[in-house]
Amino acid sequence: FRRILISQGLDLSFKQNSYSGYSYTLAKEGESSKMDSDSFFVRKFQDIDAAGVARKATEKALSRLNAKQLKTGHYAVVIDREVVPQLFAMMDGYFSAQEVFEGKSLFQGKLNQKIAGENLTVLDDPFDERGPSLRPFDSEGAPSQKTVLIEKGVLKNFLTNLEYAKKMNLPHTAHAARSPASPMGISTSNLVFAKGEKSLQQLLAKYDKVVHLTSLTGGLHAGFKESSGDFSLPAEGFLYENGKNTGPIDQFVMSGNVMGLLAGIDELGNEYNKEGNSTIAPDVLIKSLSFAGA
Repeated sequence: FRRILISQGLDLSFKQNSYSGYSYTLAKEGESSKMDSDSFFVRKFQDIDAAGVARKATEKALSRLNAKQLKTGHYAVVIDREVVPQLFAMMDGYFSAQEVFEGKSLFQGKLNQKIAGENLTVLDDPFDERGPSLRPFDSEGAPSQKTVLIEKGVLKNFLTNLEYAKKMNLPHTAHAARSPASPMGISTSNLVFAKGEKSLQQLLAKYDKVVHLTSLTGGLHAGFKESSGDFSLPAEGFLYENGKNTGPIDQFVMSGNVMGLLAGIDELGNEYNKEGNSTIAPDVLIKSLSFAGA
């Protein structure tokens, strides 16, 4: 439940229902052990499938046992659709007009310029029920609206609240955000990527060697520099050769830069990740990234 009251007489409220949960599984075989998880997000209680979530978490943990170390080099990489939200969270703030105004966004000066592959289109949609950030109005009480951020690789809009729309002479997109104890800011709602036409298996078979990135093991805080866009992230996944899974891989670090990541997007998959994430995205194939391993 959320309610906003403003001294000028505005009184707005809305509520939404959702249920979410997680299952974690620890799998062991000899000296090898791996933990993995799965989750659910539903709007109706009767749609909860606890057994299915537990089974999927177990399958994922078992599939990662006895991983080998990836050899250092440059590889094409398919970022799994469940990992895309974590990785692309690095650039959420760059869409904020406030960060642009303060010189903190790498997208500064790039409005209406190409910043990504032509197949990337991203929409901010506060009405999409698949995401948790559903809202009819923002933290200033302005009616919510859909906003195209990237269209066919071109940066189309920054997100604004009332203050920064006026300061920067930009369209007001109604993205004011605050918690009770914080000053008014700007934030995304649900980011929705346009899907591609290829299946995950087709993406994994496009190049001779492809890393299927299925887990970021260290988070973003230690390995990402917002001011430069550089990242160096410990990760795990699977190595595919000529479209065939050769087994799990771990003990490697994936490095690059946000702008290079966007420019390197080759194709997008035709299936979305699970509901319940504020970034609704398919699998993403990147032409080449640097991997440090064995």
